[in-house]
Amino acid sequence: MNRIDTLLASEVASAMNDIFDTFSKTEKIKFYKLAQKTVAVQDPSFNIFFPIDDNITYEPQYEEFSCRIFYLDKQDFSSILEGSNDTGIRVKQFYNRIRIQIKSAGAAYLRDTELFKFGDEEYKVSEPWRRLGVLKEDQLYQIILERVN
Repeated sequence: MNRIDTLLASEVASAMNDIFDTFSKTEKIKFYKLAQKTVAVQDPSFNIFFPIDDNITYEPQYEEFSCRIFYLDKQDFSSILEGSNDTGIRVKQFYNRIRIQIKSAGAAYLRDTELFKFGDEEYKVSEPWRRLGVLKEDQLYQIILERVN
């Protein structure tokens, strides 16, 4: 038995989408997949084991989506070592985990992706995709990634 009528559920889903749009990045982020490789050969004596680069083209595959990125649990470090004064050591701070929230179209596009790269950092899937919200009208998904290198 559904205790929330359809109108209220759609209003709640609309409010959740508005909140997502308000706090997501204003610029869309490009998500690339492996490029599609095309081999175009007209030579009947073409050797597939030693192809000539002129015959191969790579078509980049990407989509742009608005999303929210949360950097989770920063690596613990302290400039104060064993109770001494500030040593002035500069340390690069790594984010070991990232949570990405994205609408359903982006989640569908990225569903089978196993490795993500942000700048020089690579991330693998730590926790699988899950839908946010309890209503079937909810269209937001999130995934948690863990740093590889």
